[in-house]
Amino acid sequence: MKNLILIKFGGSAITEKNKRKTPNYKVINQLAREIAEARKKTKDLLLIGHGQGSFAHVPAKKFKTKEGNINLKSAIGIAQVRLECIELNAIILDALIKNQVPAVTFEPHAFLTTNYQLPTTHYLDPIIIALQNNLVPVIYGDTIMDKKIGWTIYSGEQILNILALNLSGFKPKLIIEVGQTEGVLDTNSKTIPKITPGNFKSIEKMLSETTTADVTGGMKHKVQEALTLAQKGIPTLLISSKPGNPKNAILGKKTQGTWIIK
Repeated sequence: MKNLILIKFGGSAITEKNKRKTPNYKVINQLAREIAEARKKTKDLLLIGHGQGSFAHVPAKKFKTKEGNINLKSAIGIAQVRLECIELNAIILDALIKNQVPAVTFEPHAFLTTNYQLPTTHYLDPIIIALQNNLVPVIYGDTIMDKKIGWTIYSGEQILNILALNLSGFKPKLIIEVGQTEGVLDTNSKTIPKITPGNFKSIEKMLSETTTADVTGGMKHKVQEALTLAQKGIPTLLISSKPGNPKNAILGKKTQGTWIIK
């Protein structure tokens, strides 16, 4: 059974979150290079996810897409959200491929469904086959068809959780979350080295909600999703996009950040 590392490029890192539909090409290209370099030095398989930043979050908030098919504007709203998901994903994919990473996108709305926003069905065989053939699957936060409310939105973290727990034949070794800050910061802007179910309550009040149009809950959501995996023995490391950090994290070298463990 091969080890699998799942890496999330946060929307705050890969886009200018306060500038509408503005990719951060410098960070995107740096992350792609580091993925390429790490693949040459590790036997672990990689799977990449990314957030939406200043792209799809904005129309998702405007049209309340997470709530489903709620009014006459909902249908054009989900169409706009889906378009912007694809636009940012194409930029990420282009950078990876230019760096000789055999990245292939698997659109979450095509392999997941929900019922009242709870996951019901998934079809992951194509992703499993891709990993077996040494491809690098790429997913992203996406709209998901919902059997009761029409559709909803799942964050990249939620989708990575589903994959980590259901990709049979692979051992999820680690989740790496790449953002703007060196992990979770306390009220003095110092990195909190470790979060567990035992100390989460004391830290929860420090998890500030984002001031940008993030419909998936910001840092608090990331930590809560990571704690779900931690309970099942899968650790998460939250790091910044500082050059060298992503590569070092993949290779198991010491990296400044926050560990979320059981």
